[in-house]
Amino acid sequence: MKQVSGRGSSTMRKLSVAAVAVFLTLASRVLALDPGSPEARLAGITAIHVVVEDINRDAERDGLLRSTLQTDVELKLRLAGIHVVTEREWWDSTDSGTLYLRVGTLKHVESGLYAYDIDLHLKESARRVRKPTIILSAVTWNTPGMIGLVGVKNLSEVRQSVRDLVDRFINAYLAANPKR
Repeated sequence: MKQVSGRGSSTMRKLSVAAVAVFLTLASRVLALDPGSPEARLAGITAIHVVVEDINRDAERDGLLRSTLQTDVELKLRLAGIHVVTEREWWDSTDSGTLYLRVGTLKHVESGLYAYDIDLHLKESARRVRKPTIILSAVTWNTPGMIGLVGVKNLSEVRQSVRDLVDRFINAYLAANPKR
C-alpha cells in the first residue's frame, strides 16, 4: 500500500479530523433528544421568535450572512402560517418560543473548503418546580442537525441545509398545532 505524503494529504487529514470532531459533537446532541412527541413539545405555542447566532467572520466574508439566514428562517415560518414575533413581543408573551439557529463553520484556507455543522432547536421559558419564581430557558424541541463540507463557491448549500432543518420544525409545529 502506497503512503501518500505532501501538502494535499495534510489538507485532507486536517479536514477529516475537523469533520469527525463536528460529527461527534452532533452525535452527542442527538443522544440528548427529548423522546416525547412533537405534539407534547410544540402544542399550544402561538408565536415564534427567531434567533440566529453570529456567523464566523470568514464565512460572512465569503457570503454566508447572519442577516440572510435570519430572513430565510422567518420567511419560511411566515409562509407556513406561523406567527413570527420580535424579541419585545416574545418577552410579553406566555405562549411563544424562541427558534434558535447555530451555524458553525471552519474554513480550511489552502483547500477553500468549509466544514460546517448546523443546530436548530426551540427554547421556551420554564419554571422550577421547587422554586416557581425562578424562570429558566429550556430546550423543548430539537432535531438532529446537519454537518457537511462545501467549497467557498458553494457556501449557499449551507443556506439550503438550514431551510431543510426549518422544514422539519415547520412539519412538527403544524402537526402539533393544526390549522382550524
